[in-house]
Amino acid sequence: MKRFMIFIGILSLIVFAGCDKDDNTDPIIEADNDIRISAVYTTKENPNKEFIDFGSKIYIYYEAEIYGSQYEGNGTFINNNEVFTPVQTAEIDMTGITVITPKYIDKQITIVIESAYYNRLSIDSHLSAKRPIKIKLISNP
Repeated sequence: MKRFMIFIGILSLIVFAGCDKDDNTDPIIEADNDIRISAVYTTKENPNKEFIDFGSKIYIYYEAEIYGSQYEGNGTFINNNEVFTPVQTAEIDMTGITVITPKYIDKQITIVIESAYYNRLSIDSHLSAKRPIKIKLISNP
């Protein structure tokens, strides 16, 4: 009976120690403004299997209107004699994920990903990088 009372006492201590009316129930919001990009591809032979698109190029532009521009390669776009070159560049590594810290947070940002496997472009724009940006590019045949 003495062991039972000790057990009840320890159990009560554990239960009541975990209760605190000052517990913070607010949702956790990411404070960083990193750009997290993953790139994968599928094939005709394996349409349900994703492969890492290792070596895909990532080009980042700020306040650049590249839509409707001619792509010249290596991240360079030309539109009406105006040349747009990336401010930041990176590549998808062997993990399939690349994290980039934006150079400017308050400017409009355009992210171009050039698939290494399919040699296609994907373009994604955001008004700013004040919030974290997460992109998963899936290139299909």
